[in-house]
Amino acid sequence: MAQQLSASLPRRLAALLYDMFLLTALLMLATLLALLLNQGQSFGRYPPFFTGYLWLVSGAFLSWCWCHGGQTLGMLAWKIRLEQQNGQPILPYQALIRYGYATLGFWLGGISYWWCVIDADGQSLADRLAKTRMVSYPLR
Repeated sequence: MAQQLSASLPRRLAALLYDMFLLTALLMLATLLALLLNQGQSFGRYPPFFTGYLWLVSGAFLSWCWCHGGQTLGMLAWKIRLEQQNGQPILPYQALIRYGYATLGFWLGGISYWWCVIDADGQSLADRLAKTRMVSYPLR
C-alpha cells in the first residue's frame, strides 16, 4: 500500500468542488420529492424547515459515504479518504460530529478548512474534533 499522508488543503478543496456538483443534483431531487409531497406548493412560509431538511439530506449522504468506504465521489477522484485516527473506518457518530463541526466551520469563514494550514498534522478542525483524519494517496 502507498504511503499515507495528510490530505493537502488544495486536494480537499478540489474534492469539495467535485462533491458540490453531485450534492447539487441530490438536493434538486430532494427538493422535487418535497415539492411532490407538498402538492407543488412553495415552502415560503417554512424556509427554516426546508433549509433544515436539505441540511439533513446533505448530512445523511456525506455521512453514509464516509462510513461506507471513507470516500465521496470527489474524494475518490482526488485519492483522499476519511478514517479514524487509528486508520479504521469512521463510525456513524464520528461522521455526524464531523458534519456538524464542518458546517459550523463553513459558516465561520471556512475556519475548519483553514485550520489545515496551521495544524501540525495538516488536519481540519472538524477532523480534530471528530477524532478522524483525512489521508491522501499519490495521484497516478
